[in-house]
Amino acid sequence: MKLLILTIMGWLALFSFDSAFAAPQFLDFKLSATKYAVGQSAVLIAYTKILPTNSSVETYVEGSLDGNPIEVLQLANNLSISVTSPLTEVGSHSWKVSVYVQDKKLAQFYRESIFSYQKLVDEIDANINNEVEPTKIALLLQEKNEKLALIESVSAMEARNRIKVSSQYFFFDVSSTKINLSSTPLLTIEPANSLSEFSVGQHALFYVSVGGILGNEDGPFDYGVDCSAIEAISAISFATQKMDKTYFTCASEQLISANLGNWTISANLKVRSEKKVQAIKAVLLAANQKKADYLAQANISDELAEAYFQAKAAQLTVTIAHLSSLQSTLWENIIPPVSQSFEVVAPFTEGHNVW
Repeated sequence: MKLLILTIMGWLALFSFDSAFAAPQFLDFKLSATKYAVGQSAVLIAYTKILPTNSSVETYVEGSLDGNPIEVLQLANNLSISVTSPLTEVGSHSWKVSVYVQDKKLAQFYRESIFSYQKLVDEIDANINNEVEPTKIALLLQEKNEKLALIESVSAMEARNRIKVSSQYFFFDVSSTKINLSSTPLLTIEPANSLSEFSVGQHALFYVSVGGILGNEDGPFDYGVDCSAIEAISAISFATQKMDKTYFTCASEQLISANLGNWTISANLKVRSEKKVQAIKAVLLAANQKKADYLAQANISDELAEAYFQAKAAQLTVTIAHLSSLQSTLWENIIPPVSQSFEVVAPFTEGHNVW
């Protein structure tokens, strides 16, 4: 405990104060977006500005969202995140983050102990589900309650191993609309040849460009385009390739005889906040590194610690998949699609102007 107190005093000595009453700012929320829309999940990011210099001491971070506990993942010594469920309430919200210091070895001992007891509880639950005799079920429930009491006891010791250093709030807003535009972008689509004719055996190719660079309070936008050609009873699939920030190509699958005739291609513009995308990518990079660290620790640990680190890696696998999927939820279609007619014709004869 004396070591933890000395660590805190060392931290405080590193800060300069604007006044005698100024509180040190241990956290930085600079990469978190400040605005989200209903239906989106917020990826809340906090950086711990400085870390303990004593290798036997580590930080622990916990959080709450609007006063309710929310899971905080420490993906690096200085990086912690919370991922909300899809947001439903319009208005201002607060993420409270508290930083603690704790003895590293004791903390790991408590984590592994709780993990071990929880595994036993899970096994007992499985046995209860498979048991039909009331007397045996009662004994299993008694055993389960004993293990839960041990978890509660160890959790209390784990909490006493921590000393709070700082608590800070980050505020963000949720609105009913995803993106506020200061101007309307212009989307254009052009065929690769002036005739807008493509022969069976070719690929219909179109160029799509976005006019006007957009942005809002969350920074510049990332652009995407979806192209499709659908008629009454059939369709031609298109693949879109992003050439640069505002320029795309849409190329069809190889045209076949069944595609002969007149078609209309539709290009649909979608945008999302670059800042939010980059924040998620940074978190994904840290999460994958943390997963690799867990697996490396599992390879050099005893049986209990190995199971603990493998379980933590498995949990991160789920988190990584969820974070990856969140990038697609940021897209929003903000203007009507644009279209261009084209014709699929029989194979060109010699002398015909072709693309």
